[in-house]
Amino acid sequence: MAIALSTVAIARNLAAEPLTGDWSTKIEAQEAQPADAPVLVWITVTNDGQAPIRYWSGGPGKYPDARQFSARVTDEKGKSRDATLSNGQYQMGSGINYKIQPGQSVTLPAALDPLPPGSYTIQVG
Repeated sequence: MAIALSTVAIARNLAAEPLTGDWSTKIEAQEAQPADAPVLVWITVTNDGQAPIRYWSGGPGKYPDARQFSARVTDEKGKSRDATLSNGQYQMGSGINYKIQPGQSVTLPAALDPLPPGSYTIQVG
């Protein structure tokens, strides 16, 4: 069985630990994914402002920790719930501060907890 996704970007600044600056998100995912398996998505953060956006990354990738972003999952009946995102980035230890320059973007992978069969809209900000 599979789940069907309709991915939608929320305008901006729903981050759990907000990035500083003026930014927006876009989310992409394969439309059909296995039910009862982690839901895989890609989040693109775009700097819409005039100053660089800074974020810390402990690796192993050079992108933000997905836990900094909020997700909302809405099922086909209209019932919504908040969801936790993760992507395996380290939370502590040595790391590097990165910048997203004005007009530039960074894309990061993220996973949500498994969903049962059905159709869902996922919003990330």
